[in-house]
Amino acid sequence: MWPGGSIAADVMKKFEEKHEIPGIIGAIHCTHIPIKRPTCHGEDFFNRKQYYSIVLQAVVDTDKKFLNISCGEHGSLHDFTVLRRSDIYRRAQLNQSELFPNSSLIIGDTGNLDENQKKFNEKHSSIRMIVENNFGVLKSRFRRLSKFTEQSNLVAITNIVASVYVLHNICISKDDFCENNDEHNSVEETADQPECFDTSELDDSID
Repeated sequence: MWPGGSIAADVMKKFEEKHEIPGIIGAIHCTHIPIKRPTCHGEDFFNRKQYYSIVLQAVVDTDKKFLNISCGEHGSLHDFTVLRRSDIYRRAQLNQSELFPNSSLIIGDTGNLDENQKKFNEKHSSIRMIVENNFGVLKSRFRRLSKFTEQSNLVAITNIVASVYVLHNICISKDDFCENNDEHNSVEETADQPECFDTSELDDSID
């Protein structure tokens, strides 16, 4: 759930206390969910790590909670393209002040940097790690996310992923934490090269 009002202020305060950068309301990053090769436009799902996947984009806070997700984009897409096609980007275009009160911002990976930008990038690298650690925790807690190579319904996969992030937030709210298991966090590196399935019912994203 996206923070607003006093909750948004509390999130920004925690980010500043931990990382000494004001105005941050969330950290954003993407991870890949391995799938079977789609029968239609399958090459679009073949990612840079040489397997077929859909992309899970997430915004998290400092308490390991997911604030927003978008799931289902083609694995071959760059993170920035996934962002531009996501619901949170569209909502920000329509009403930026509602999502980002007091000129707050989300922080994530950047590229093609000059020297000053590289220094800033180094400064906030620990903030970006929050998202990566959250993905590791998520995949350790819900090992179903390691791969969907036997599942033939991509809509069902995106619904499962959406359900998992809700369950994760419930666990965090109940102080039920899960250690980040590196073995499962590295699942993207060892995904199978599976058979094909139909993506005619694929949703653009799920929030």
